[in-house]
Amino acid sequence: MVCFGAYLYIIFTKKFSRKTITGIICTIISIIFIYILKSVFLFAFSQDSFTKWQVDFRFLLSFIYLGIILSTILASKWYRSIFNNRLVGFLAIISYNMFIYHHELSVRLKFGKIPFWDGEELPNIAGNEEWKAKYVILCTVLILLISIATTFLIERPSAKIIKRKMNKI
Repeated sequence: MVCFGAYLYIIFTKKFSRKTITGIICTIISIIFIYILKSVFLFAFSQDSFTKWQVDFRFLLSFIYLGIILSTILASKWYRSIFNNRLVGFLAIISYNMFIYHHELSVRLKFGKIPFWDGEELPNIAGNEEWKAKYVILCTVLILLISIATTFLIERPSAKIIKRKMNKI
């Protein structure tokens, strides 16, 4: 899907400019795709197993995400600025590390009973809403901290060292 998206991006940016009418149309299309995504997720959350639904409809979701990305690229400048700011840029820098570590961290916390929960049944299955809120906040804060540390203390310094060594070759 990534290659297909890159191919479409090249075609669209060569054929269409971000002139007024294209920008307006693409802004509207992007908003429609976001609304579709919202509707799809509302439906998905009503299903018995959100995880199973997500796996079954992964391909559909990839097309919706692709539609959002491509239409936003060609959208009006004011609309693109919503997605093009320092916060989003910072999240883009650390996003791959967030992707790498989020699942491992969340599973370790849950099975390490952090935050603490009592009983045999997993608290998310038992419907423990207080635990869910604490768990989501803890996971979010920890994954942000781990991703920031990994990016700026390991990944970026390593890239500089490698780049320096490559330039000497």
